[in-house]
Amino acid sequence: MICTPQTTFKLSNRIGLLTIEVGSTFLKSDSGATNRFLLTGSGDQTPDNGDIKIEYHPHSGKGTHILSSDEYRESFRDHSEPTPPDDDRPWLPFSSQEDFEFTEFVHDAALNQKQINRLIKLIRTCQKEPNKFTFRNFKDMRASLDNASKLLTPFKRHEVTCDFEGDGLTYETQCRPLWDWILDHLVDPDLVRQFEWDARKVFRYNKEKDTYVQLYTEPWTGKRFWDVQSNLPADAKMLCLELYADKTKLSLFGTQKGYPVMARILNLPVGIRNGDGFGGARVVGWLPVVEDDAKNKGRPGWVDFKRVVWHASFYKLLESISEISEIGHWVRCGDGVERHVFPLILILSADYEEQSVMALIRGVGSLYPCPRCLVADVDLDSFPNRSRARTAQQTKATIEEAREQDLVGESEEILKNCGLRDIDNIFWKIKNSDPHDTLSFDRLHTFPGGLFRHHLWVHAKTHAQELGRAACTTIDDMANTMPRWRDFNHFSAYLSVDFTDGSKWEDMSKICVPVMRSTLGEDASGRRLLSCIRAYVELDVLSSLNLHTDTTIKYGRKMEEKFFKLAHAYNKGGWKFPKMHLTTHLFDDIESKGATRNYTSKTFKKLHGPLGETYERRTNFKDIANQVSNYYTTCRHNIDRLDAFHEKARRDAADAVDPTTTSRDQISCVGESYQISSGTNHSTALGSKLETKTIDAFLESETKKDDLAFNALRSRITQVIRALSGQSDLITEYMFVKVGYESIVNWEIKTDYLRCNPKFHGKSRYDFVIVDLPRGRVFAQLACIFVCRVGRHDYRLALIQALDKSTRQNAKAVDKELSILRWHIRARSRCEVIPLDSIVRGAVLLEDIKNRGDYFVIDTLDGDMFLRLKQKF
Repeated sequence: MICTPQTTFKLSNRIGLLTIEVGSTFLKSDSGATNRFLLTGSGDQTPDNGDIKIEYHPHSGKGTHILSSDEYRESFRDHSEPTPPDDDRPWLPFSSQEDFEFTEFVHDAALNQKQINRLIKLIRTCQKEPNKFTFRNFKDMRASLDNASKLLTPFKRHEVTCDFEGDGLTYETQCRPLWDWILDHLVDPDLVRQFEWDARKVFRYNKEKDTYVQLYTEPWTGKRFWDVQSNLPADAKMLCLELYADKTKLSLFGTQKGYPVMARILNLPVGIRNGDGFGGARVVGWLPVVEDDAKNKGRPGWVDFKRVVWHASFYKLLESISEISEIGHWVRCGDGVERHVFPLILILSADYEEQSVMALIRGVGSLYPCPRCLVADVDLDSFPNRSRARTAQQTKATIEEAREQDLVGESEEILKNCGLRDIDNIFWKIKNSDPHDTLSFDRLHTFPGGLFRHHLWVHAKTHAQELGRAACTTIDDMANTMPRWRDFNHFSAYLSVDFTDGSKWEDMSKICVPVMRSTLGEDASGRRLLSCIRAYVELDVLSSLNLHTDTTIKYGRKMEEKFFKLAHAYNKGGWKFPKMHLTTHLFDDIESKGATRNYTSKTFKKLHGPLGETYERRTNFKDIANQVSNYYTTCRHNIDRLDAFHEKARRDAADAVDPTTTSRDQISCVGESYQISSGTNHSTALGSKLETKTIDAFLESETKKDDLAFNALRSRITQVIRALSGQSDLITEYMFVKVGYESIVNWEIKTDYLRCNPKFHGKSRYDFVIVDLPRGRVFAQLACIFVCRVGRHDYRLALIQALDKSTRQNAKAVDKELSILRWHIRARSRCEVIPLDSIVRGAVLLEDIKNRGDYFVIDTLDGDMFLRLKQKF
């Protein structure tokens, strides 16, 4: 941004985006694009509720920006013009685009060599244009794929020799030089325009309290990004890396293991860096798997030796950025801008075991088992955590002190009292990359796959089994009656789940308290356990938010304290294990590095499956690292760039012929496409259309005539639209509606898919919703969705069966203790008609099978539901 400190801006833009000119100089971003944001300086402009203030780091040279909430949401979109790749044949080195598309298809379909050869033979038999598809067999495809993999930085082999008891043992590691891999991204013109180079503090204005609340989302909104930029020269641009490492089973039966190292660039927006395309996480190295043998397994010296091999091998990956991290490197990026780039490791993502290796601590069973701080093993379940943070400087000093001792016993005592190993950490060689500071809270392994799976779930399952078969049957029946919901796992045999993935453990935890309320909630010990689980679930939902504020962080710290207290109340001996303690670092990391999606290992774990498939189906089981990793190419990225460029050209040509456009609000159509009604932050779209009928015919249909919900439907409709004219009025029923709404977590537009279908995949499904009624906001179950045509006007309506807050007195105390929202559904005959746009969003309610008509609200369904109900109820 070209701007002087003396310049004062008093501009307001509530209509559209402006190009701002000072004198004869346009204000430009460092990428060369015209700045789209509203700038403000000193002045008396009164902010609106929800306005966003962005304070950039002083080194950026940018002024403070004020955006409306709509402008802030718009800023996340890519407004850059697509540019074509350098070559008009972006599929090279494949002979044709068809060859590349075929290769991509068989890769995604995980076909083996025999299947690929059969498919090639079939295509060539049917082929009319021989030059379009050139492969003759698998060997041809393999050769093209190997050539394509060389478009990016290739892997290099290295041998690492480490001493063990006087013998030099040699291992092979393969990696891409990390700096060359970084340059692959920086020279791409479309990708580099997406980079965020400067730290910033983001605030949202709360008009009620007349104050700005700080927001934490992307890594560049966190304290660590800001602090590191403060330590660099004023002209420096940080290139922030996230690295992940973990062993994986490549073969189906686990006989072949791999040790991939993955990387991604944190300057890119989350949609790119967590995605599957170019700019997403990639394998950049393969560490050697040092196998245990009967002679050495478990020996302290052998354990240390494996750490030495790990760090020596990992340094081969980091070596190319070691010096550059100190002095930087000037790079002419793909957008034509020269930048003084300093690479660093901002985040290390790993489970606890891997973090112990990265930090070179002794791990579980040691006196100080946390890789982040010096908490003693006897205090792992203490809250708050007042232990001193570990630092690279302090760790180096301790190791040096230990090495200066004359006696081995004295040296070992010093190291044990800090839980350290006598090994140099290779991360010390990378500037601004203190390993203790870069290690981050891993939500996947700490919460769903850790605290819940191995502790809370084990206690809950054991308690249920002690109550007997009837209690277990009730729990399974409750879980089985849980309504289906998009992207939420369903469990028909809840207590039988033993081994599954992290997302299923997460969903199991969210329904655990309502599912077990009628069984474990009947005795004091069970209620203490369920209260503990409820506090954990609230903590987990908070940890999953992709935007945090000072308010949510403050509430989260209170919930942390509550969880620790409830855990102590249930288990008097305490839970003194590392994953319990790691929870105390959660909100520190959010303030430091943004939302947990920036550093969870879940986004890397999803790549383990494709690596195994590639090994099993498309390698010769030799030179595995190269073959498994070669399937990432830039061809798809370049083809997409060319397609986007041509599409933009087509749109521009069409606009030149006919510049008129139709806004989305003007569209009105029915049929297989949706009838659309949209507002700024709310929309509904109908689907699954049935036959249009008169009201009388509709009410006499087989499914409606004996249903009390449809009694007096005509008068109920009249209460809403007051326009029915008689028998000629028509009704068209729909069985599906999409409801778009603004998430209160981050103000993005989310969509719920709601069903009102008597036979959805063979079972009836009538979803629950939150609706705005004249009497207030309530929960309701959909009974029918329809469009009523009166004259020439269509009215989009829904018949709902509303719920009221339960008045069951004998349940109030326990429900309150467990933070359960209990509602009671009205009689079927009391259904009412509402405008379809009164639906706020979908909801999930679980019926209490011991008290029919009572429903538990699953308020932990997602972050929006949780915060929405916290505000309302």
